[in-house]
Amino acid sequence: GMPLAAVTVAVVFVGLLQGMETDVIAYFVARHFHRDQFGVMFGLLFAISLLGTALGIVGFGKLYDATLSYDLPLILAGGILMIAILAYLCIP
Repeated sequence: GMPLAAVTVAVVFVGLLQGMETDVIAYFVARHFHRDQFGVMFGLLFAISLLGTALGIVGFGKLYDATLSYDLPLILAGGILMIAILAYLCIP
């Protein structure tokens, strides 16, 4: 298996990223939308984020059940993360 130190570091960083999602959404909404639109846009994007989280949880479980391994879900998650990074880099 993986050494405990590597697992610990990975879990800490995943936790940090999960904790930052609300702040990142608020930052981008404040930067790219008029103040009058903040509440609606933040709520919409936060709801989309929560939907993505729910779909990811269910998707991981379904893929694990189908393959009896987390390899495929983790590979797909890495690919989706790369797409997200590219999308963030395209935001002016």
